Amino acid sequence: MDKSTKIIAGLLVAIVAVFVVVVVITTSAMKKDDEPETTAAAAPTVSVAPDVTTTPTTTETTVPPTPLSELILGQWTDSANMSGYAFYADGTVEMTYVNLTVPVINIPINGVSKGVYTLDGDKLTTKFSIYSATIENSYTVKVENNSLSMKSHEDGETATYQKAAAAATTVPANTDEATQVDEIVGSWVNDNSTVRYAFNDDGTLKVTFSDARLASVSTEVLNGEYTGVYLTDGSSIIIQFTVNGQKITQRCDFSVSKNTLSLTDDTGNTDLYVREGTSIVTPGSGSLVGKWADSTGMSGYEFKEGGVVVITYVNFTVPVVNIPINGSFTGSYSISGNKITVSYSIYGNSMVDTFEYVVNGNTLTLKADDGNVSTYIKK
Repeated sequence: MDKSTKIIAGLLVAIVAVFVVVVVITTSAMKKDDEPETTAAAAPTVSVAPDVTTTPTTTETTVPPTPLSELILGQWTDSANMSGYAFYADGTVEMTYVNLTVPVINIPINGVSKGVYTLDGDKLTTKFSIYSATIENSYTVKVENNSLSMKSHEDGETATYQKAAAAATTVPANTDEATQVDEIVGSWVNDNSTVRYAFNDDGTLKVTFSDARLASVSTEVLNGEYTGVYLTDGSSIIIQFTVNGQKITQRCDFSVSKNTLSLTDDTGNTDLYVREGTSIVTPGSGSLVGKWADSTGMSGYEFKEGGVVVITYVNFTVPVVNIPINGSFTGSYSISGNKITVSYSIYGNSMVDTFEYVVNGNTLTLKADDGNVSTYIKK
């Protein structure tokens, strides 16, 4: 190869080398631009979810229905707001009735009876004791929207009651009236022990007469013991027993004050009894007990323990018959504040006198409703 040829070949080799270097540098630069910058500690790759609004997931809970044993508690009344029931949490029930014909007595009455109840599913059973008889009834019951329906298993009839606004679920405390009804249980005698009432807690009673005559019972002089029944309704009492085949019914207002029982019949006549085995002064009447006579020392009053009074008259003109009489008559008296009411009977006529009274030492002053004032001196 000649010298010129060697020079051309060398140039070609140099050109090719330069081209390769340029291609390598260009390729390296392109690769560096395409790659992301890196740091010594590269952050981990995090996948970001699309921005979608989501509602938190909640667990749905089911509230169990209130059991019938709780729904039935409280007071329920009929559409007239008169008759009904009151169910209590301890299993007791009170039935309020209007014109209910009570067994044995067979008289339509109004009142409240206490009993017990059981609930098995929707089957309600109630038991009430009136006198010595137990009255049991069963119903299918349903409570819905403060309405109680009771379908009788006996006749299939359904009665509906509405829940009272203030429904009680616990046993009510004893009231004065309830205490009074409870306290009538026991034996009571009049001042001379000629009449005795023995009230039992099951509604039965025994009446004992010893040469006694009661205008409200019989015109005969009675001796003996008679069985019967009684029913209290608030401050009223119905007493029923049979004398010589005749059914006797007494309707009275009554009150119990410690050991004193007051019975007032529908004519206004009041009879007082003391609990057997006790001797008590009518409340507020302690200073009255004793004999009081007018200025002549003949007419007057004798107030006895237990609310019994003996009235002595001289030439007293009896109402209706208008005959002056002389004699003594036994009656009863009661005290209310500064007023005294004296009840007695003359020849079948009931007499009731009310006075304002003042006791000053041995002087008793009685002021009648018509303003007339009488003065008596204690013997």
